[in-house]
Formats: sequence, C-alpha cells, structure tokens
Amino acid sequence: MSHHLMGRVIIGIISAILLLPMAAQAASYQFEAVDGTAWVNCDEGYIELLENNTTIANGSDYSVELNAGNITIITPYGSRCQSVLPVNEEMPNLRPAPTEQFDTHDIALCVQSFVQCNGQYFSGGLENDSADVFAINVSANEVINFILMASSADLEVNFHFQNNSSETNLEQQITTIVNTSYGQINELLIPIAEDGRILVTITSQSPSTLWALHSGRLSLSPVGLTDFDNVQAYGKVPRIAAVNAAQSIEILRSSLYGEEEIVPIQYRYILASGNFTESLNATQGDRIRGMAGAFAIEITWQCDCHWSASLELDYHYDAGVALDAPSLRPLTAQSDNSTYPKIDLDGSQHIGELTLGNYDYSDVLRYEVTGWNDSIHLINVEIEGGIYDLRLTLYEMDQYTWEIKKETSATYSMTSVTASIEVGPGTHFILIEHINGSSALDAAAESVPWRMIVTTAVIEEGEEPWFPPSQAVKEAAQVFYWIIGFLLGMPFLLFIIHLKREEKFAKEFALKTNRLDWLRQRIDSGEPVEKDLNRALRAVSSLEWEQALETWGEPEIRHRTGGIDLAVWRLDSRLGQDGNWPLLIGVYPQERDWNVAGIRFEASQGGQWKVVKVEPKFLHRDHEIFLDTLRKGSRFFFQIQLQGDAPALDLLISGMVEGEPMAAKPSRTIYRDEKFGEE
Repeated sequence: MSHHLMGRVIIGIISAILLLPMAAQAASYQFEAVDGTAWVNCDEGYIELLENNTTIANGSDYSVELNAGNITIITPYGSRCQSVLPVNEEMPNLRPAPTEQFDTHDIALCVQSFVQCNGQYFSGGLENDSADVFAINVSANEVINFILMASSADLEVNFHFQNNSSETNLEQQITTIVNTSYGQINELLIPIAEDGRILVTITSQSPSTLWALHSGRLSLSPVGLTDFDNVQAYGKVPRIAAVNAAQSIEILRSSLYGEEEIVPIQYRYILASGNFTESLNATQGDRIRGMAGAFAIEITWQCDCHWSASLELDYHYDAGVALDAPSLRPLTAQSDNSTYPKIDLDGSQHIGELTLGNYDYSDVLRYEVTGWNDSIHLINVEIEGGIYDLRLTLYEMDQYTWEIKKETSATYSMTSVTASIEVGPGTHFILIEHINGSSALDAAAESVPWRMIVTTAVIEEGEEPWFPPSQAVKEAAQVFYWIIGFLLGMPFLLFIIHLKREEKFAKEFALKTNRLDWLRQRIDSGEPVEKDLNRALRAVSSLEWEQALETWGEPEIRHRTGGIDLAVWRLDSRLGQDGNWPLLIGVYPQERDWNVAGIRFEASQGGQWKVVKVEPKFLHRDHEIFLDTLRKGSRFFFQIQLQGDAPALDLLISGMVEGEPMAAKPSRTIYRDEKFGEE
C-alpha cells in the first residue's frame, strides 16, 4: 500500500474512532498493518483487534505485537479511545545531510477552499532506538501541519528544513511530558518559503515509547470566498470575494480555531485592470467596504495557524437595482442616465439607504412622465424610515435646456417627509440627502435607511399632436429608412465576413497535423510567425477538441481527470523573449463549469518559475494564471512564457466545481531540456 493511500485509510479510522461517542452503534474498520506494536488507551469503552476473524487483543489499555497483514478494529458505541497502529516500517535514527538521498514521503497538496484534507498518518516505536526520523517533500507557497495523534509516554518532536545545499533548525516543536489523553490536541503549522523537504525527528526519555502523527500539505494559492458564514483555513491563504462598490463585508468573528484569540486581517482591492491596491488592516468587528473601480477584494488572515472566521456580506443597494444611486444629477439631457434607479409612479414601495460609512450621503433617483404636449402631472412623494435626518427635494427639468424649471423641498413633519410638485412630460429627478450633508460622513456611522412611495395624478391632459405628412416627406422617409437600414446592417455584415474568414482559416489550418513543426520551419526560414500563431490560437478553439489536438501534434503532456482535459506542447525556444521558456496549453472542461479556475506552474526539482507573458491575455501573478470561469464544453488554447532556471515543470489546475473545490495535477513532469526529459 502506498504512503498516500495508507494515510487516507488510517486518518479515516482515527477520525471515526475519535467521533465514536456520536455514533449510533458499534463500528468496524480495517487497516493494513506492518510488523510492530499496537497501543490502545481508552477513557471509556474498549477496542478489539482481529485477524482473520480471530481476536488478537481486546481491552481498554494494552499493547500487543501485530504481524503484517489486514487487521480489523471493532469498538462499541460510546467508546472514547486513542491508539497507535503500526503502519510504517522501522525508521532511520539520524537525519540525512541536505545532499544525501533519503526515503521521502509525498503527501497530496490540498486546495483550501474548505479545510478537508486527508493528509497522511505516521506511526512508530522507540524500542531500542534513540530517535525516529522521516521526511516529507514540500514546496514554496504552502503550509504543512502536524498533529500529535497519540503517544504512550513523554515525547519531543523537532523539525528541520533542508534544501539542496543547507539545513535550517525550525523553532516549531511538539512536546508532551506524559502520555497523551483522549481529546488532547497538539497541533502546529509550518509555512514553507521554498522547495525542499521537512525532516521530522521524534525522541523520548522513556523506553519503548509508541507514537502516531498526522500531517497534511495545504496550498496558499488564492481561492474564492463563497461561504461567508463559516470560513476556515490554515495559514495566510488569500480568499477572493466578489464585492462591488455597493456591498460590504462585516467581520463578525476572526480567531484561532476553537479559541477566542483574535486573528488580524489584511485586505486589498482587485481593480478592473487586474492590478491590486495597497494592503489595509482590519480586525474583528470591522467592516470592509466595496470600492468604485474594484470588482473583488482579496482577504488574508495574518496568522500561521489554524483559524476560523464568520463574515456577513451586506448589500447597500437603492430602489431595487444592484448599485448605489448616484449623488448628482446627470449633466445634460444626452447623458447616460441608466445608472439612476427609475421610480415607478404606481404607488409601489422603493427602499434604499444612505451609506454614510461609504461616502454616500445623497441619492438621486429618476422618474419618467408620459403625456401629451402641455399636459400637467401632480407628483407626490412620501418617505419613511430614518426620516428625522432626511431632506427630500423634487426637481422638474427643462427637457431642452436641462435647467431646473422648478423645485420643492421638505424635511420631517408629523410622521413622514412628504413633498409634491407639478411637472410636464419627460425625465425628472428626486433627491434624498442627509440634512448635515457631507458632514454626516463617518466610517463608523450607521446607514440611514429610507422607504419611498410615489403617486401621480393628471391635472391637465393637454392636446394630442397631429401633423399630416406631405408626399415629399413620405418619399424622403423611405430613402432615409433604406440608408439607416444599410448603415445598421453593415457592422453585422462585416462581422459575418470575419467569422467566415476565421472558420476558413481554422479548417485550412487543421488540414495538416503537427503544425508546431510547420511553425518551426517558418522560423528557420526567417519568416515572422507570432501573428499567425496568435490567430491560430483563436481559430483552433473553434475546432472539435480531438481535431484541435491533432492539428498541433502529439502533446508533451496530456492529463484527463475530474471532467477536464489538459494538454501541453513545447514551442520553439526562439519564440521565447529574453531566454524565456515558451509553451502552448490547451484546456477543455468536458462535464461541468469550473469557477475561480487557475493554473499553477511548480518547479519540481529546485529553482522557480514566473509567468511573464500570456497570449491571449489572462490575469497572472508570479507562478500562477487566473482563468476565472471555464464553461463546460468550451475550448481554450493559449501561449505562455515562463521565466526561471529550474530544470523541470509540474502543473496544477484548480477551481470550484458546483461549489466544491476541485484540483487536477498531471503525474508527468515536463523537462526544459528535451534530452533530459527523454532519459
């Protein structure tokens, strides 16, 4: 059984045993043992071990020698037990030198969309041993956690980090002066800054001490934030929340997991350009407000620990639209007024607020009056809510000069704020503002809610206009309609021609396979290929997936799992600028949509990679590309250039699929030196 699979089996067993007080009946589990000693210690109940349906041991406090093979565990309802199960062969006693070969464990990397990571279970015994030593491979931009599951006596666990040339003694340590007890938690977290391996050294002052540890690797790559009520993770993993200017996030709780110690927060805005603002600080009880020009907020908990938080996403929308009403009237009659909420005149209720903590002390709303020329309409507006602090102003606008023809204002009187105005047909405005104006703005100020009802009555109907058209006007109108129809249809015609050309280019491009060799031959002859390659990336995306793969030729890597197909090709090194490594990548989500998707480029054998160019353009940072949303059935081909000195490359694609985290990593490594890769 592999290290990884063994870890999955054992941590499942241990978790189930620890949760037995909540079970409804006796439980039975199996695991693959090696030759060694099993130790059982129960506060309540017992554990029975069987081999081939024959009881080996049964009780609440015992040690027993097990032979390698399949062992069954049975424990009744209500048991509260801890145990050490022999799953690892005898471990070395000494740490290796950084350059020395050593049996090192590979633990699957977990994306922290949710804290659900199987990790790996390790166990051993210090029988005639000075120490037990094992190693785990780690990579930059991740954290690794360790939990002491059980120990039969005092124990000390020390950690060292080794890269290719040096060793660092880490300050983190797990110690216990007596044997562990049921429910005791000894956990620590180690952030990883560079690729290498963690050496774990277990020692004890007592002879024949048995121990069990659990370890997990967790990525620090950004993940989407969708469940605001229960947020938890390990370390400084950024969470990205889609928040617009009329929303805010209230930090209800931010603390160590299961404790009350507050964990501080840093956040920054992601602008529409893809750039980040400077980081700001926040803590429990604060509110993070949306910002104009930003489409998301990146939130990072500043703690190398297991933390949890509870957030609340609040909406500060006005009059039924997903935005905050503007504070000023449009400048001209031709200005775009689509962002001004339109108020119905049928007596229905409209709600909104003045968000004083977010520079919002006035809301401008529009209403449309239709009628014949010279008609007069009475508009009555009534406001309820935080009415003591509100001023209501109604405007009648001149539809030609855009000057204010008439206005009327009102503040609190009796039980509401009420105002009326007579207006003609056209667009007019309502202003709701705080009586203290901009002086009311304060980051800590409470929002002032309002509820508004608008009714109308016709005072004068006016006269229905009628202008009999002449024959010349009719003929001119016919010519005008033909000209306008031609002008309106021209862009559509040009668009159709463009699509046909692209379709023809794609079919011609797909007539021959292994087009990468064709590009290489054109480079050899001195012809420019960058423009053709960029056009080919768009065109080939319209082909069927398998046909597109045949067009490019045999991929260097192809990985199909989790409903997504990933292919990678080498490009001629001469396409790379300044010695960068050019690659071609194709992505095909076959079964489901992927949200908050991204690709991470890992240097598996030292060094590091940095994405310096992506064509077509995607948001990228350091060694990651952010693909946002991958729709089911869509096909993406893009060219990247990597900067770095590492000899090899591994890829990891991750994202959210139907609200659940999903990650896929090709098992094959691609080497920059093709000859080395073939060896």
